[in-house]
Amino acid sequence: MRTALSLRQQERPTLRFACMASMTAMSGVNMKQALHRARASTAVLGYCPLALAIGSVLLSGTIQAEEKTSEDERRTLSTVVVTGNRGAEQRTVTSSPVPIDVVSAKQLQSTGKPGLMEALSAVIPSLTLPEKTGWDASGIARAPNLRGLSAAEVLVLVNGKRRHTSATLNINGINTGAAPADLDLIPISAIDHVEVLRDGAAAQYGSDAIAGVINVILKADTSGTSVTNAGLGYDGKKQTVQQSLNKGFEIGDGGIVQLALDARSQNDDNKASANGYSYEQAYDLAGKSTYGGYGTPKTNLLTLGYNAELPIDDSFSLYSFTTYSHRKAEQGQNFRLPTITNTITTGPNGYPAGYTPTWYIDEDDFQAAFGGKGTLGEWDWDLSSTYGRNEAEQGTTHNQNPSLGEATPNSFTSGTWISTELTTNLDFKRGFDIGLQKPLDVSYGLEHRRDTYEVQAGDYESYANGGYCIAPGNCASSGAQVTNGISPDEESSASRNSVASYVDVGFNPVPDWYVGSALRYEHYNQGVGATRSGKLTTRYDFTPQFAVRATVSNGFRAPSLANSLFSARSTTYGVVDGVYQSINYGVLPTGSGAARALGAEDLKPERSTNFSLGFTLTPTDQLTLTA
Repeated sequence: MRTALSLRQQERPTLRFACMASMTAMSGVNMKQALHRARASTAVLGYCPLALAIGSVLLSGTIQAEEKTSEDERRTLSTVVVTGNRGAEQRTVTSSPVPIDVVSAKQLQSTGKPGLMEALSAVIPSLTLPEKTGWDASGIARAPNLRGLSAAEVLVLVNGKRRHTSATLNINGINTGAAPADLDLIPISAIDHVEVLRDGAAAQYGSDAIAGVINVILKADTSGTSVTNAGLGYDGKKQTVQQSLNKGFEIGDGGIVQLALDARSQNDDNKASANGYSYEQAYDLAGKSTYGGYGTPKTNLLTLGYNAELPIDDSFSLYSFTTYSHRKAEQGQNFRLPTITNTITTGPNGYPAGYTPTWYIDEDDFQAAFGGKGTLGEWDWDLSSTYGRNEAEQGTTHNQNPSLGEATPNSFTSGTWISTELTTNLDFKRGFDIGLQKPLDVSYGLEHRRDTYEVQAGDYESYANGGYCIAPGNCASSGAQVTNGISPDEESSASRNSVASYVDVGFNPVPDWYVGSALRYEHYNQGVGATRSGKLTTRYDFTPQFAVRATVSNGFRAPSLANSLFSARSTTYGVVDGVYQSINYGVLPTGSGAARALGAEDLKPERSTNFSLGFTLTPTDQLTLTA
């Protein structure tokens, strides 16, 4: 059983320690019972003896904190949401005309999960996260699925601004073909709350918002300092260790700066396949670690960022936020037997007993946003530019290119994939008095976005064919095992521009009935062309405790540049013509000659139609139901 361990939090002016077992969430036991069980666990004692030593002293405070959970959830329901609502009227989870969830920082922390994606999937039922399976980046650059749709159809925002996507394309699992935004590259200690819109929103936010929108709202207060040390493990072993630092302070006259830093170290593990067969110790020659890549990769992750705002006067302020992340991950692959042609057993880099290659990814991710907002007459305005870049180098170690014979190196850089996105928005909104009880809300905006994508070649040895043969007609395969490198002939790059205009209108024909509509026109300079999306929303409050809401909309998702340009080649093993041998396969750009010969065509936009019907019900102050 997994156990959440050694949670140490320091907040001025007090110092608190706690040690929690995951049984509190899994079995419904209270914190006092969990503490007694934790004392009996040698695994837990190995992680946080100090926490257990003073746990009894702090038990009463812990129980009080537990009793405050429902109060925190009530505050979450009353949080003013900005996602799916561009109008001037403030709305909450229960008063919103569209289904939306709000998850606070405390709720994220209480899950015991180390990353934002895993924490969200533990709290929101309609958001699911695939397990870390597969031999490539699909097990590292994971992304959540919303409403059962692909991660490629979920738009991610940070402070309402579009988040850039990953340079790495998922080529395994349920998100095959997706290059989504990676939520784990946002420091979780920087987050105030997360808003999850469970409704089609392409008419409001553009491409990728078919399944919904995840909007990460960063902390914007100046109170205190928070230092957190946390661990996750099982069988007496440390699986994940995470440290976080968050501090807010004032600048100028009423300005704020929030700083955040997270560091995480995660060990690898191994999971059984769907049929129950475990790949661990599949071949145990010469005492080597031989299991394949089903499971959690070994990962080291550093994320940091800031969020800042500075009022210039009563009607104008500047703001900015930035995140930077560096991630290095590696994962063992299938064992290579010493008896097959593609294993070099002699020479300085030979493996006489066979070997287990290791695949790795070395990734840098950066986002920076700068903007200003204020009032102009009766209009509120917001002008911003957001730049994002994701660069991922992939390669292998403890590996061979068998076609080079005894001259093979053991380490290879397979290639580098780079994705960038620059988005500029200008938004206006105001309320008009048209003689009704509530004003007519109108918002209007313009957007320009420039995307680039680049695939760079790897080492020569990673793709070379050295021509080594152990006998006439029995030649080794070319390129590095596991993943062949990108050759200069396979390098590619492209850019794309799009412009959009959009408008939202909402009003109450009668006090208890709300009607809203959204229209968006978007034009891409290549491939996609022009698209139009619309959305109609309505809500009727039958009583202060019960309301029904519905939406109908259409949407689209433009193929990303990664969808068209991503290229990768890999090696697997199988029986061909009665002979067990290596098999090369790959992902080809749609415009390549080989892909065209196989029948590939230019990618077209995905189009969708969305219908939703739901309600909000608050029978008591202690119970709220939304659907």
